[in-house]
Amino acid sequence: MNASKRLLLLILAVAIILPMTALAGCAGSDGSNKKEESTITTSRTQATQQLAFAGNRNGKYALFVINIDGSGEKQITSQPEYDYAQSSWSPDGTLIAAESLGERSVKSWNGNYYSIENWGISIIDLNNGTETNLTKGNGESSPVFSPYGNLIICDGLTTYNLGGVGGNISISQPGKLGNNDMYLGSGAFNPSMSPEPIKIAFEANVAVGVDLLNPSPTPTIPPSSGDGAGVTSGASLGGPDEGTPLPYQNEIGEKEPGKRICVVDFDGTNLKQLTTSKEKYDDTYPAWSPDGKRIAFMSNRTGKNQIYVMNADGTEQTQITNDNFENHDPAWSPDGTYIAYVSDHSGISDLVIIRPDGTGRQRVNKVNELVKTPSWRPLSGQVFDVSPTMSTSSTPLVTTKPPTSTNIPATNNSTTGRLNISCSGTNSPYSIYVNGTLVGKGSATLDLAPGSYNVTIYNSKGTVVKDQTSIVIAGKDSIVKVSGAG
Repeated sequence: MNASKRLLLLILAVAIILPMTALAGCAGSDGSNKKEESTITTSRTQATQQLAFAGNRNGKYALFVINIDGSGEKQITSQPEYDYAQSSWSPDGTLIAAESLGERSVKSWNGNYYSIENWGISIIDLNNGTETNLTKGNGESSPVFSPYGNLIICDGLTTYNLGGVGGNISISQPGKLGNNDMYLGSGAFNPSMSPEPIKIAFEANVAVGVDLLNPSPTPTIPPSSGDGAGVTSGASLGGPDEGTPLPYQNEIGEKEPGKRICVVDFDGTNLKQLTTSKEKYDDTYPAWSPDGKRIAFMSNRTGKNQIYVMNADGTEQTQITNDNFENHDPAWSPDGTYIAYVSDHSGISDLVIIRPDGTGRQRVNKVNELVKTPSWRPLSGQVFDVSPTMSTSSTPLVTTKPPTSTNIPATNNSTTGRLNISCSGTNSPYSIYVNGTLVGKGSATLDLAPGSYNVTIYNSKGTVVKDQTSIVIAGKDSIVKVSGAG
């Protein structure tokens, strides 16, 4: 064999052996599920997938963004006095809504302002680095963007548009849940929204053993101001701080087994309980798959929090993590290939991704720290690449100046819903704008494609008397009514 051929064979051998050696050196180091761990393939799609998460390195939690291969980590918050928790990306990837704890200025009943430290919702604009308080800090938590992008749902199924106008989604309470004697209690926590048709999965307290012959009436909880979702019928589930009693008061075998996963249509109808066991444990933190066919959640039914996956109707509940760690906060990737979650052990936390069948476990973060609440950047959104130095701003997110356009918003040929708007009062005529477009004076009836629409009403003096986000649902009417307006 001549020298050139021997050299060629040597080069081929090195080219084959080196990648195999590199793969062999990538095994995880945390001591769990070693035989299931695998190296992330850095394909073009995966290389641009990103997670936001809350990390504690200096005594308080800040928000970070990281590529799922562990590269490109950047801090996106710069208020050291604030603590941050659950976050959600807007559909276009330009905004992050985040739960934050910090000093906020609150207006008292007598008109004076005072500062209070409380949880609220902040909006981080990744285009220019500004951070704005969306809510007043009344304990709002667990924000999640709607698929339409201009409505945020929080615990208690309260809603806020991007102007900070609040409302709530009211649920028509069916009483008995499923085919057992389980009833829905107070609170609706950690909401997660499916793609079209929109449904909301959430965790709620449930109770067993109601006197089925003489149940007490279900309480109706007054909606919060603003009616931001444009849905007003039915009873509302209370928020976490309302202290609302369970929807029964009797002495016959009452039992509270814990929290269970429920789901409801976006208009508050078709409430269903998905996890139905009467054993005492908690099923929490639901997360929809991007195709709306499955839900990931966490449960402590085995004694420790582990990650589970089930069908959207509650069937085939399957445990996909099985170790001695506390595993929590699942979040499904937008392409459906991975579920991110947090694994706590030895005083630190791992940010982990795993395939929905329980294989391919891989740690993402490289720093030993405490982390929580991962959320995925939408695939359709832009890749985050801005300076980690952020600024704060009190600039409102929407303008109150009346628009000048007179074109009715376009609809498409898909099934439509109807938006009925009417107003009356002492300062007529009232000008009605939908998504910045003048659609009528005094009243308007619009057949629109399903989605969320910003409704702003001005009186004859040019003052805003109503500013809310209304949801249009296929085949149904949404009503905005203003009477006695100034």
